[in-house]
Amino acid sequence: MKKNVLFIAQVKSIHEGKVILMLDKQQEITIANKFLPSGLQKNDELIVEFYTHKEYQARQKNLAEAIIKEILGMNKN
Repeated sequence: MKKNVLFIAQVKSIHEGKVILMLDKQQEITIANKFLPSGLQKNDELIVEFYTHKEYQARQKNLAEAIIKEILGMNKN
């Protein structure tokens, strides 16, 4: 079941290539800076989404198809 609520993580600290993200008041996660957008600063907020590999592939396919339709002028607008 998918909820339509944003999952926001706040940057707690950045040190030696690692970023600590606060998920809520009791949970935090440490992740390598290379996996996150460049230019992050303390207190920045990130929107976090999780997908299965299958869901990710479907999203990429849909995006590619939409781009091709736009380029070829096949959009319905």
